[in-house]
Amino acid sequence: AVSGSLVVLGLLLHSVGTFSGHWGLSGVGFPLALSGLVLWARGRDALGRFAIPMAFLVFLLPIPWMLQAKWALPAQRASAATAYMLLLPTNMSVMLQDIFVYTENFFVRVDDTCSGLQSACALVMLAMVAGHLRRVPFPRQLLLLLLVLPAGLLVNGARIAFLLVMGHYLGITWA
Repeated sequence: AVSGSLVVLGLLLHSVGTFSGHWGLSGVGFPLALSGLVLWARGRDALGRFAIPMAFLVFLLPIPWMLQAKWALPAQRASAATAYMLLLPTNMSVMLQDIFVYTENFFVRVDDTCSGLQSACALVMLAMVAGHLRRVPFPRQLLLLLLVLPAGLLVNGARIAFLLVMGHYLGITWA
């Protein structure tokens, strides 16, 4: 009964998403329908073994625009604040104002393409695959996923800080 419901719900979402142009619905519906088929054909154990690869299918979609709009600004602010904090110990004079980080000679506006959302998706995907391939127990996989996002934020902030240092000392062409 559960497997049939998953198949029907998944196919319904996939169909509605495909015909309406809402690719997020379509992309979520397909793995749901596939999960129902695996559950029906091979049982709960097989579904557990294939859960990570099927969840991986969701990451093949671009982030839906409504989620991008909701998460972009907080991610931009976090990345700008991280870059600012990384530059505080230097001898550069820095100032943070929302999504702008200023030095005496240069500034960076952290826009939505620089927010780190795309790299966060890639890091989560990589962590899922690594945990699955190494057969890491689920609690440790979950811990890995939780650690990936702060690490990604730190690296994104370091990249922005590097651009600020380059722009401050060498000019916009180098940055």
